[in-house]
This record gives sequence, C-alpha cells and structure tokens, in this order.
Amino acid sequence: MFGTSLSVAPFNGLIGRTKSTVPRIYINRTKPGGAGGLIPWFMGLRADVGFDRSSDIAILDDCDLTVEMICKRMNWTEDLANIIVDTMEP
Repeated sequence: MFGTSLSVAPFNGLIGRTKSTVPRIYINRTKPGGAGGLIPWFMGLRADVGFDRSSDIAILDDCDLTVEMICKRMNWTEDLANIIVDTMEP
C-alpha cells in the first residue's frame, strides 16, 4: 500500500484480503492504522490493521521519495517517469 494510513474502513480491510504467501509492503509516514483522528473514530470507521506477517515490510517515510529511491537503485527511473498518473486532485 502506498500513501495511505490504513486507518479508515472499509479501505483498510483490503490489506487482509491478500493470501498469507503474498508479501505486503507499506510505505507511509505513519504506522499502519496509526493516523486518522476523532471523526473516523466517532463514526466507527476505524479498524485495527494487522500488519504483522513475517513477510510484511513497513517503511515509515515519505512515500514518493521512497519509491523514487527504490526505482533509482533498481535502475527503473525511466520506467517510473513513464507512468501516467491520473488523480482526482486539482
């Protein structure tokens, strides 16, 4: 998962839908399920996130910078630059 805190349901339930043999990598500034706030808690939208498999990797850092660093080390810089990103943000 990239760039999500996994703190709000139902999206945070997706992390548990992978097979136990699938490695999961989490890159965000906060621990999985650690962000959010009072409103999601009050509305009952928060849920515990189990991110404790032996194959799980949690990198607590800036998502974009971390992905760029990984791509640079793997010599995937051009591939990354060619990805077309479609966002809903202005």
